[in-house]
Amino acid sequence: MVALVAAGNSPRVVTALRVPRLPGKADVQLWRAMAPERALSPRALTPLFVRVSDPAAVATLGAAGFDVGLGRWQPLTFNAVQLSWAFATHGVELKSAAAHQPLLDVSLAEIGADRVQAGVGVQDSHRGKGVLVGIVDTGIDLTHPAFFDGSGKSRVVAVWDQDAGAGPAPKKFGYGRECQAKEIAGGGCPVGDQNGHGTHVAGIAAGSGVVHGVAPEASIAVVRSDRFTRIADAVLYLVELADDRDEPLVVNMSVGGQYGPHDGKTPLEAYLGELAGDGRILVAAAGNDGAGRIHAGAELSEVPVRVALDGVPSAAPIETLLDLWSEPSAVVELALELWHDGQVELSVPLSGADTDLLEARVDTGRGMLFAVSAGAELDPDHNRVHHTVVLDAEGGVGLDTGESLALRLWGRGAVDAWISVNDYRRGAPRFGLAQGGGWLSGDGERSIVVPATARDVITVGAYTVRTAWQPEGLERQSIAGASLGALAAYSSRGPTTDPSHTGGKPDLVAPGSVIASARAVSIAGGPMVIDAARVMMQGTSMSAPHVTGTIALMLEADPELSVSQARDQLRRTARLDVDVASLPDRARGAGKLDAAAAVATAENEAPSGCAAAPSVQGGLAVLLLVVARRRGRARR
Repeated sequence: MVALVAAGNSPRVVTALRVPRLPGKADVQLWRAMAPERALSPRALTPLFVRVSDPAAVATLGAAGFDVGLGRWQPLTFNAVQLSWAFATHGVELKSAAAHQPLLDVSLAEIGADRVQAGVGVQDSHRGKGVLVGIVDTGIDLTHPAFFDGSGKSRVVAVWDQDAGAGPAPKKFGYGRECQAKEIAGGGCPVGDQNGHGTHVAGIAAGSGVVHGVAPEASIAVVRSDRFTRIADAVLYLVELADDRDEPLVVNMSVGGQYGPHDGKTPLEAYLGELAGDGRILVAAAGNDGAGRIHAGAELSEVPVRVALDGVPSAAPIETLLDLWSEPSAVVELALELWHDGQVELSVPLSGADTDLLEARVDTGRGMLFAVSAGAELDPDHNRVHHTVVLDAEGGVGLDTGESLALRLWGRGAVDAWISVNDYRRGAPRFGLAQGGGWLSGDGERSIVVPATARDVITVGAYTVRTAWQPEGLERQSIAGASLGALAAYSSRGPTTDPSHTGGKPDLVAPGSVIASARAVSIAGGPMVIDAARVMMQGTSMSAPHVTGTIALMLEADPELSVSQARDQLRRTARLDVDVASLPDRARGAGKLDAAAAVATAENEAPSGCAAAPSVQGGLAVLLLVVARRRGRARR
């Protein structure tokens, strides 16, 4: 029993539901989805990761139409009936696919991309021709002139809206809405970009004309989503599209989330590592939580410590996730507390949840405030104990004046905690600042988002290249306290929790504050709008596509460029200046992106005759060599 105790002379006790869990079977999020009161309709789909250890289960899944192998995490989508069956099947492990969020001109000259496009300082001019740039984001405005070539033909060759309710869907995946090149060229694709984030990102990486990007002649493919629970499918789709087109590929993921142990070993990150390879490079934004207090760390003892939960519960009906990780030898005891005018009013002990799912409804007398679910389990893939606390505010009355929430911790050993929400559009929780003795402060340490913590992903932080701009029809705008060339305060910082596995993160930094790029038609006027074609945005979402576009230029010079080669060339050529004194470091990686030097290095170190778009002067022998190399690439 979990007691909910009110302070004062008349304590009130609320009994919590304890649901037995099968060890190693699934995480708390999926167990909550299986609870009777949350039962999904048979047609509802749940994205997840599955690992099968029993050959009989492989055969059974195969008979049901699922192509799985032994011993590796793979992304699948189950309906409620299939999910119930999987829970009851021996040798099948399940993990939820967490939601991710988007991570929100002058910069081309800053990184030297203009010189590469003009052929200055390199053997040949490079503009991304013959390379596919994949964008996993909020969509793309297909009508924007930045995505057409000089003859008026769209350079967008495919769009997949993963959230669309009506098809046609990509045959391999069976959900969402896919637009192929012919439909896009004819103006019949209904997929757009209500957020504007993906359009801006695509413009930086591969825009042309009025919004000139880093790789203005690259082909573009986009996978659109709102919550990004199927990133693995998105990247697989782009990889197979590039294989079909016999083109090298670079994928930009300006999305991420603060779940997992941040060691680069989640199922998603392992799967992305399988997809990355020669001519298949993945780039991710480091995140915008460097100043966000989304992390808290403590060395526990018998004396309790507390950390405040700011912005929790949100006024919106969303779930807040507290994700805590500790060594197997540590002892972590937890309690959720409701404070009122400086006193503890209610406490929800959440200890002893190593095998059960604990659930309680927190009622203050004014009505239900939120529902809380908790569980803990050893995760052998990470050799860590995973403690999960979920606060569900749907239907709650919200905090009253003078009320706040805190997490109380005690025990033995170190613990790292991260806080996030399941819908980035409705809340931004963070840990509070210390309120005196016995209180912890949230911080921006270990704040690089997943999947940017992945070993086989190139991770990009942000620095400032503009502090003022002139909006359309408004007064000149500026950012107080920002310094040209300096690291952006929001840029997420490393290290990961296992640098020996992931390497140093971030790998490098690129321009992120403030960047002018393509304005989606959905974006109304305001202080960030420059004109009809351009809008200002900032974030590591903007720095990542600078690197993505640069890698497209590098792949044009060497279509078989490997992940390790691309990372090494980018890091070796990274620029050092007065703002980058001691490197590598936990915020700037190896330094600032130098596209000109990186592309020149890729040219010099490429195998002889290697080019994505061989010139006529190169002759038939060079063309045949390139085609043979492409077709020899492993098909996935």
